[in-house]
Amino acid sequence: MNELQFEKLKQTAHPIVIQLTEKLIWQPDKRFDALVAEVPKPIMAQVKNELSQVFTENWDKKTIRKAPQTIRRGAGLFAQMENRQLLFSNQPDNQQANIMAAWWPWGPDAPASLRLFIADPQTSQPKTGWREKLKAIFG
Repeated sequence: MNELQFEKLKQTAHPIVIQLTEKLIWQPDKRFDALVAEVPKPIMAQVKNELSQVFTENWDKKTIRKAPQTIRRGAGLFAQMENRQLLFSNQPDNQQANIMAAWWPWGPDAPASLRLFIADPQTSQPKTGWREKLKAIFG
């Protein structure tokens, strides 16, 4: 992630960051093109509750299969979840729809990682390859 992309992420995520507890310390996560914060065990329930207030949808390993393609594609690798991982998103008409959050617990009695990232506009667009065109024609 270059400096310009990081600044765009910070600006886009700012309304969400200020709605979450101020106990979180946000840092750039260049590996995932995200902002990341460590969520200590004692405030996990509070942060999850705050995430549920900020985001209209949340998905886990089982329910992500039922998520709209724009969510799955926009989440990219974050849509490939393990047990207890969560993905938070908003409806497409929500003004914060392009920001998503990934909740990754580290294990029993350990903290979790919380990442805020911008849904990838390249992957959130419906595919129009030959398979999709055939499906549209023949159902």
